[in-house]
Amino acid sequence: MPFSGSAWLSHMRRHIGLISVLITLFLLMGAFVMHASLFKDWLVDDAGISLAYARNFANGDGLVSQPGVKPVEGFSNPLWVFILSSLGALGFNLPLVVKPLSISLTLISIALLFFASRMLLHSSSLASLVTGLLVVQPAFVIWSVSGLENPLYILLILLLFIVSLQTLSKRIAVLAGCLAAAIAITRPEGILYAIAFPVLHRRLVKAYLAPLLLLLSGFLAFRFIYFGDLLPNTYYMKMQGGFLSWNWLLEQIYKSYDLADAFWGGARVIVFIGLASSVVYLARAHGIYRNHWIVFLFVAISLISFYFLPSDWMGEYRLASPIFPFVYLLIAMILLDVFLISKVRHRDANLILGGILGAWLLVGAVAVYLPRSRQFSQEPTVSFWGVSADFKRFEVYSESLDLTQVSVLLPDVGGPLYDFHLRVYDLAGLTDSTIARTINKNQEAFYDYVFDMIRPTFIHLHGKWTYLANLEADPRFRRDYLPINEYEDRYVKSHHNMILFSGDFVRRDVLQDPRDIDLLREE
Repeated sequence: MPFSGSAWLSHMRRHIGLISVLITLFLLMGAFVMHASLFKDWLVDDAGISLAYARNFANGDGLVSQPGVKPVEGFSNPLWVFILSSLGALGFNLPLVVKPLSISLTLISIALLFFASRMLLHSSSLASLVTGLLVVQPAFVIWSVSGLENPLYILLILLLFIVSLQTLSKRIAVLAGCLAAAIAITRPEGILYAIAFPVLHRRLVKAYLAPLLLLLSGFLAFRFIYFGDLLPNTYYMKMQGGFLSWNWLLEQIYKSYDLADAFWGGARVIVFIGLASSVVYLARAHGIYRNHWIVFLFVAISLISFYFLPSDWMGEYRLASPIFPFVYLLIAMILLDVFLISKVRHRDANLILGGILGAWLLVGAVAVYLPRSRQFSQEPTVSFWGVSADFKRFEVYSESLDLTQVSVLLPDVGGPLYDFHLRVYDLAGLTDSTIARTINKNQEAFYDYVFDMIRPTFIHLHGKWTYLANLEADPRFRRDYLPINEYEDRYVKSHHNMILFSGDFVRRDVLQDPRDIDLLREE
């Protein structure tokens, strides 16, 4: 039966609408890839820890930092490690495949955010602007291509968010439980997202909890049996007390101010006041709609997890990554409702909001976001490839001295764990349970461990780790080790007003001739 004129027009409009949506999505994804290309082949050194564990697991050596060592859970992203290990088992070169994998997962997240925003804002144009703001946000893009678990973590959270928007059914509840468990296994603080679905949907809590508890209890049982602990070793190193102290509270205030700068730069105070006023106006006018509450809940959980985590030294709001997709969407939803309540016609409200988001996107990208990306690309956080190449000198030292059983104690271990044939001891404590529990906590036990138990052939110190280790406070350090190169550490001097020396050090007893130290200094 032939189409009538109106049916044909309707059919064409649907096709044109679909094509425009696909073109918009293609442009957003292309913009992300172009933004990500600023960082070239950079991977952060900490990603090397996950890569090393994944490779060793794939090779049948177990979940260990190096073959033959005791299992210690030195990573905070188990599901990411398991996924990488499956790729390693298939023969992929993990440092080369991790970036394409990360980009692919992020592109899916971009598509999910676009379609969720389109549904909630009832506009493809507004959805494209909300997603565009995410695509130009350096903190989102940088950590999406760092080699860490951020792309997987954000994708799972977005999937849980979209599932939470669906019409309630037992199947949906089971799926939500599986996703919540996967989020918690991806990162420890991800367990906080487990409260989202039951808060929003109380009728099928049992169907939700069954897979969640089954998967989580199974994982915790595996962790306890395999590693002998219910908490990852990284917890003992990173969570060093002070929780809810005055210093902790002051730190959270600073983190709030700093995080606002990630969104709005110098206009943060004005924007915050405007948004707060809008929320109050909405609440007094007609209350907050259910969809607003769903988005707000995910923003709140992301913020809480960010605040309860210790400050991150890597820069660019790494631990705040899950906040960004939801904040832009929530702001757009609030502003749109303010316009509609103020008797602005829907079409005009969309135009006004589109103008605001478009200006924010343009000005933010030019004045705030892309300058941050360029600066980061020029001075990125410690590079996996750079650390691996730089610390190769310890293998050169070993060859110069003709040593066979060689070990090195240093704080940047991602590249060395993946690339070295030497035994690597982790001064940062992530992959070493003894150091995690003693350094800066029980210093005498730490010194006994270093100088009497592991007795590393080489030691490398710099910056914060020179201060935390403070090896010079123990006479065994200068008694047992000679400097290959050393210098007065400026970080320790400026931050702690102490004079300590950083550099490379070698055990005296591995030198067959005292003059061998001169050979190392010439390397």
